[in-house]
Amino acid sequence: MFAYDLDEPDIIQMLVKFGKRLRAVLDNAPLHTKPGAMEILAKQALVASAGSDNIKIGHFQRFAHDKVFIQKKSGVPVRVLTGSANWSVRGLYVQANNVLVFNDADTAGQYETAFEQSFSDMVGFAASEIAEGWVDLSQQPGLPKFSVAFSPHKSSDVSLDLVAQAIKNAKSSVLFAIMELSGAGPVISEVKSLAATSTNIFSYGVTQSLSGMSLYKPGATGGILTPFAFLAKNVPPPFDAETSGGPGQVIHDKFVVVDFDTDTPSVFTGSSNLSAGGEEQNGDNLLAITDPAVASIYAVQALGLVDHFYFRALQQTATQTAPMTLDATDQWWQNYYQEGTLKARERELFCKQAAAAPAPPPLRRAASGGGD
Repeated sequence: MFAYDLDEPDIIQMLVKFGKRLRAVLDNAPLHTKPGAMEILAKQALVASAGSDNIKIGHFQRFAHDKVFIQKKSGVPVRVLTGSANWSVRGLYVQANNVLVFNDADTAGQYETAFEQSFSDMVGFAASEIAEGWVDLSQQPGLPKFSVAFSPHKSSDVSLDLVAQAIKNAKSSVLFAIMELSGAGPVISEVKSLAATSTNIFSYGVTQSLSGMSLYKPGATGGILTPFAFLAKNVPPPFDAETSGGPGQVIHDKFVVVDFDTDTPSVFTGSSNLSAGGEEQNGDNLLAITDPAVASIYAVQALGLVDHFYFRALQQTATQTAPMTLDATDQWWQNYYQEGTLKARERELFCKQAAAAPAPPPLRRAASGGGD
């Protein structure tokens, strides 16, 4: 296991049950070692159950930021779980995150190589073979075409150039959910530039800073900053089931989707924050996936996040006397038919997708007589 945040009680209890079958790399940044940090208790429990020789504590140059489980059977890696979600209460129940599971021995084997290098020599990781570049796993049967890059690298160009070039060469759309855009490097620069200046690419995304959410919607010259305030009154389903979650990041995703509507889309995701500093100083993994089905899934998630938090922003100012309503005389649809505008681009993009989609099967009533 690679773990950054580790405080979810059920996960810790399950890990303890593995005893000496568990080997782990745990982060020891100040966030996880200061008085009161739950990671202190988690570490003590795992050292007691697995033994100190099986628990590696460290942080590379900055953070041991991976969030990975590698399953082995008879000593052979067979499955790997990775993504942006930490093994924490906030990571699993509050934040927007994504997780991928690969049921493939070769993929799990590459992650084990990265684990062994981290476990035995964190200091030397950036100079190791596994950190030299993208590991191509495109030929694995039953899996989408994808590659993975393990950091830290000597230079962030090793991993980030591919992402930045994909954004720069986008033909139709760039959709994203990124924890924050305050870092440096080509990917962060391309995303910020695209959202502010693009005239022919449909860009849509969400990020978060200490001051609130930034929603990047078509036609905006920058992010629409909205506070994250818990909606507690006058809220319809499904928003009424939300909880405040306390202080901290809510958007924790790290993904970019390029040209989801084409035959050659790209999805970039993982534990990496897509910044130069992280790729050169953190233990992380970044995946590049080229698959229309996967791209569609991530595209829907990006759209849903922006629309969800945009609703929240509008709901903050709604009252019983001035509710969220659409004026019957409002010609809101006109902007979608003004040639050359991003609203028109949005209409064309999604109408094209609907027209290209296969016809759904005919509706059938369930055997019980309910629903369709």
